[in-house]
Amino acid sequence: KIQIFIFTSFAPPLDSSDMQFEHYTALATTVAENMDEYHGIVIAHGTDTMAWSASALSFSLENLRKPVVFTGAQLPLEIIRSDALTNLIDSCIVAAYSDVPEVMVVFDSNVFRGNRCTKSSCFGINGFSSYNYPRLGNAGTKVVVNPRRHLPMPTEPFSSKCNFHQGVVVLKLFPGVGRFLAGMLNDDNIRGVVLEAFGSGDAPSYDGVVDSLDRVCKAGVVVVVVTNCQEGHVILETYNAGLALKNAGATSGGDMTTEAAFTKLSWLLANEP
Repeated sequence: KIQIFIFTSFAPPLDSSDMQFEHYTALATTVAENMDEYHGIVIAHGTDTMAWSASALSFSLENLRKPVVFTGAQLPLEIIRSDALTNLIDSCIVAAYSDVPEVMVVFDSNVFRGNRCTKSSCFGINGFSSYNYPRLGNAGTKVVVNPRRHLPMPTEPFSSKCNFHQGVVVLKLFPGVGRFLAGMLNDDNIRGVVLEAFGSGDAPSYDGVVDSLDRVCKAGVVVVVVTNCQEGHVILETYNAGLALKNAGATSGGDMTTEAAFTKLSWLLANEP
């Protein structure tokens, strides 16, 4: 079965480190507008923020019925050892011949769920990893996707909500953060905080860290706690240091990546009452 591939691009080209909320909206809108025309869609994207963009589209494209694949390369196409061509071919195969109804990242022969992976290396060809969810498939002599791991075909009609709230920040806890936290949160434009906490969701008990978070929660700011570890998930009730965050009004982000928590919270604040 032969597929016809159509190529288009945004102008001018954009370094992925310059990605902003309006670019998520533009990507999601373009995909939604062209969804009926194609079997699948491949998005060539810089690797630095690819997991952020893939996460953003995974939430904005609801009841997706076709594969949307992000890919990129660690080495540019003009370099003889570049991984760009292999990644692009693998992505086109997944988009054209699979029926996986979700946003994915295809990289170094791996097929990942888009909102489950993260960039784990800036040097290795295997630049992406999915620590808390198994890969959806792999590309060896054949491209194989495990149907037990990808989402089922939705029964509701496809829809898109492509707006993102720009008042979400990511804060990473570190020893001594309490001296700065109140000032960092003293911005009326902040409506959501993704808090990278220690371990299973712990925060320091000194320097008013929990008090600062308690104040913003009472002011209506949504605080979502994720772990700063590569693997594992947040259970705020494990230790008193995490229970204090829960009592302050923070919500566990479970095993979400920082990228997924940030884009999901941004999307929810913009689209849900």
